[in-house]
Amino acid sequence: MWECPEFFALDGGHVLIWSTAGKVFWQSGRLDTSTMLFHSAKTGELDVGAYYAPKTQLGETGQRILWGWIPERRPEAEYSAAGWAGVMSLPRVLHLDADGTLRMKMLPALNELRGEALPTVESPGAVSIRFPEANGEMECSGAAAAGFDFVLTTVANGTEVLKISWLPDRHAFSANGREIALSQDETPRLHLFLDASVAEMILGERTGYTARFYGAGSGAAELTARIEGPGVTASAWKVRPISSNRLTTPG
Repeated sequence: MWECPEFFALDGGHVLIWSTAGKVFWQSGRLDTSTMLFHSAKTGELDVGAYYAPKTQLGETGQRILWGWIPERRPEAEYSAAGWAGVMSLPRVLHLDADGTLRMKMLPALNELRGEALPTVESPGAVSIRFPEANGEMECSGAAAAGFDFVLTTVANGTEVLKISWLPDRHAFSANGREIALSQDETPRLHLFLDASVAEMILGERTGYTARFYGAGSGAAELTARIEGPGVTASAWKVRPISSNRLTTPG
């Protein structure tokens, strides 16, 4: 069964998105308006993690902005006791390449939430960044010809939140059992946002990888990101809340 299907024009082509069985997919192609048949060209996943039922809207300058639902990954008894379940994703901007490849990136307006820079710890062939209270933004890249691993873990007990590997022989990312290939002229880049119990990442502007994690009690877990491989670079920042209590206070 398809859930939340949507069909729209984008950058001279057309895109169909839909959700089914816990996954979210896209197809690009062209609509023949004389027959009203959609001729698909390419397909893929919008996100390979905890992300479902996305829908789009048009921004004030005509951007196609994608929002998704981030479900829980903890037992029902726990989120029932907490009194809430699930959160909305950050907004992502969609574009369509001439060859029908769907691209995405975080809405540039999110740069307004950047706070002070977080320190990076460099060692031979690796970069580490610590995120207190699971709060922050990070951008990193690696050498296309060399492999590297990105691992996000909790500081308290080393629990792995997510892991992504760059496979130079396939010019592709490996994430959550999926392979996300880039074109041969592209540099492997990752863009990550952390907020309390959610990690949202964009891999090479091709797909998202959203993960859930939970701290002890009502507090947020402290996390460490470690990128291992030759030629890796990373920058990170704290992220300011959109309001004083994040939900109901204007400004």
